[in-house]
Amino acid sequence: GSSTNQIQRPSMDFCTNCGRNVVSEVPAGDNRVRNVCKHCGKIHYENPRIVAGCVVAYQNSILLCKRAIEPRSGYWTVPAGFMENGETLPDAAARETREEAMTDVDIGVLSTIVDVIQARQVHIFFEGSIAEPVFGPGDETLETRLFGPEDIPWSDIAFPSVRMALEHHLSIRKSGFQGIRLSKAPEIKVI
Repeated sequence: GSSTNQIQRPSMDFCTNCGRNVVSEVPAGDNRVRNVCKHCGKIHYENPRIVAGCVVAYQNSILLCKRAIEPRSGYWTVPAGFMENGETLPDAAARETREEAMTDVDIGVLSTIVDVIQARQVHIFFEGSIAEPVFGPGDETLETRLFGPEDIPWSDIAFPSVRMALEHHLSIRKSGFQGIRLSKAPEIKVI
């Protein structure tokens, strides 16, 4: 197997079902290492977390936020953060923009998806726009600023996924890419 599937110390200490210690093993019928409670038998699955954000445009400029928190405090990013239960992806991207850049964004097309395997995350970015240059730093932001494409501080971009989203945004503007249609599934009754 791959190095990511080797038996290792459990990533959690106690079972959330019964409170006993868990072990790290491949359960019967599975092919991946999981946190398993030997007392009650509960298997604790860990799946990637979703980060939603957007590249916010105003006219020909892009709104960036200088991070006030770790990791990568002091580096530039687009508004983005962990999706919450009960939100759609666009809702999460808009909320993160309000929280980090203190502005209401019109969420556009889904433009960039980046698997960040080592962090156990999937970063999903939308195109977004603001009608007026009204924004400011939220609690997790030191500074917000509009940058023209030629002024983006590439050497001070916080994360590779943000760099990829910005590069894709710039290529989209040139190519006329229309994006990916995103839909919310209707709710179904679970019996």
